[in-house]
Amino acid sequence: MGTCLAALAGWLAWSAVAWCPRVMPRKPQAPVAALAPVDGAKTVQTLAALAPVPRPQREIRMPRVQPGSPTTDTGRTSSGIAEVALGPGHARITVHPSPPSAEPAPVRHAARVPDVAVVHQGSRLGDRVALTFDDGPSAKHTPRVLATLRRFGAKATFFVQGRRVQQYPELARRIVDEGHQIANHSFSHASFRSLFKSQIRAELSETQTSVEMATGRVPAMLRPPFGRYPESSLAVFAEFGLNLVLWTVDSGDWHASALEVMRTVVRETEAGSIVLLHDSEPQTVRALPDVLRELEKRGLTMVTVAELTGLPAYAEKGARGDVPAVPVTGDDGGEQVATAGTSAE
Repeated sequence: MGTCLAALAGWLAWSAVAWCPRVMPRKPQAPVAALAPVDGAKTVQTLAALAPVPRPQREIRMPRVQPGSPTTDTGRTSSGIAEVALGPGHARITVHPSPPSAEPAPVRHAARVPDVAVVHQGSRLGDRVALTFDDGPSAKHTPRVLATLRRFGAKATFFVQGRRVQQYPELARRIVDEGHQIANHSFSHASFRSLFKSQIRAELSETQTSVEMATGRVPAMLRPPFGRYPESSLAVFAEFGLNLVLWTVDSGDWHASALEVMRTVVRETEAGSIVLLHDSEPQTVRALPDVLRELEKRGLTMVTVAELTGLPAYAEKGARGDVPAVPVTGDDGGEQVATAGTSAE
């Protein structure tokens, strides 16, 4: 009798699985992995077949990785969280799919600490986008960028290096005088992942001071070198009243041709996008007229990041933090913030 009951229970359990699959929980999507070559410092841009999502969203733009960089990195893509593990001559890329999400809030915050926002894009409603230029001012290229922006009536945001502001204060002043926004991109472009907290403070302080002396403005926005920073540094950014601005669209202009830059920006930019460019690159100067022309044809308006996000462009004068005016080399009690990162922003 016991054997019969056990058999009957087994049959019922099998029937529940075989005939009532709808009541069984669905398995989550498994991570998908693939290999991609790493060629020097070129961007790893994967792989339409890798993303288990409908085709219009299948292109994945990855963080830049190159030989000699840390062995792993992560980045957010349109399909989920992507993890990159470097090997000899290749990168193994694993995408952890994320579930569909509703329309984001007008400003999307990736992380928050008191008084610090980390912004990747603005509102998708309307017709506004923000072009941003890193690593200037450049004596050779920034004047040409400014002239092109003026010709099209476009506004932009310039994330400047403090050392270059000290070299070319007249260009920093011209950026502000022509209605653009100026923001902090560190003093020396050293990766914040390789610096102690005291060194990060010095990088920020020296740049804030340099920009204020050249323009009379104290930036309230920061883009870390390479777009990377240790989470522990957010509290340091808060000391300076700096919100973090990353990007939605990476133009790839540090390694791509002018035609490739134009095609990438035009293809990927939509309302609310923050576009990463560099006014230190000649191909950016060549691509910019066509970029502006094509975006205008699509009815998009180029504004500053502050206008796009509603975050303040500038802080009160003197908001630079109580830190040394030059980078320091102390060990902060022996606790380093993080290991070095790589990219080209």
